[in-house]
Amino acid sequence: MNFCQVSHFFSQHNDYLILTHKNPDGDAVGSAAALCLILRALGKTAYVYHNPGFTARFSEFLDGLTTKETAGTVISVDLADVSLLPQNAKELAEKVELAIDHHETHRAYTENLLLDGKAAACGELILKLADELGVSLTCEIARALYLAIVTDTGSFCYSNTTAETHLAVARLLPHFSDAHRINHTFCVEKSRARATLEARLLTDATFCFDGKCAILTVTRALMGELSLTEDDLDNLASVARAIQGVSLAIVLRELENGDTKASLRSNPDVDAAAICQKFHGGGHRCAAGCTLPLPCAQAEEKLIQTITEFGVFQ
Repeated sequence: MNFCQVSHFFSQHNDYLILTHKNPDGDAVGSAAALCLILRALGKTAYVYHNPGFTARFSEFLDGLTTKETAGTVISVDLADVSLLPQNAKELAEKVELAIDHHETHRAYTENLLLDGKAAACGELILKLADELGVSLTCEIARALYLAIVTDTGSFCYSNTTAETHLAVARLLPHFSDAHRINHTFCVEKSRARATLEARLLTDATFCFDGKCAILTVTRALMGELSLTEDDLDNLASVARAIQGVSLAIVLRELENGDTKASLRSNPDVDAAAICQKFHGGGHRCAAGCTLPLPCAQAEEKLIQTITEFGVFQ
């Protein structure tokens, strides 16, 4: 679909329920909050469906916007695959009538799809949609969209940042005055537990392929020992990517059921999404993820084997 067609879609319905992926990040939260506010500005009834992964630091963006009710036309934002829905939203997977996304590896799960794999964040698409719908930016909408864009671009440091990204942000900034606080809260500030975690992970990191790949492992035991929250575990791959010479960082997280969640972040010359697709995951070329039905040690071996087979570092 194009933006005009999506605008027509919104003209046909009056009640909306917006879904986000499990372990939601700033782009998911910001895009969902902004879209909810845009639809309300049009006189529609709109809510963001409650996600157990919404953490305290996102509360200011979601205040008054969430619901646990399942009524309304179901829309998803920043959701590449319905398998990524949180457990409480699984029942809504087949009810999604419109998906708005920017993942190149999007697996179509609904007939109506607004997709731009070149957009740095889903928030960029929501901003364009606001223009198409004739909704003026407010402080709340602009802040939510800024959250979406600044987090998914790593404070504009990631390779997905484009001139269009900066132009979008230039439009948002005049509408609010605390961009510096959002930057600090979501891109700089860390808890003492997170700082301790980073030190431990870097001490025990695995380096392979002549130091071009760094692997960090977060076990359930370590999470319990440091009393880590979901916020403490956000974007750990960037810690390893900051090491000189590392072009692929992998974070392995032990899940409750014994499986391993792998998060990859890379330089543009390494296709992280292609590696993750091998394990039915996906994402972007430089930021992707997957889940392996293996303990962390075996998952590490399997990923190294796949990277070798792909000839990534030849």
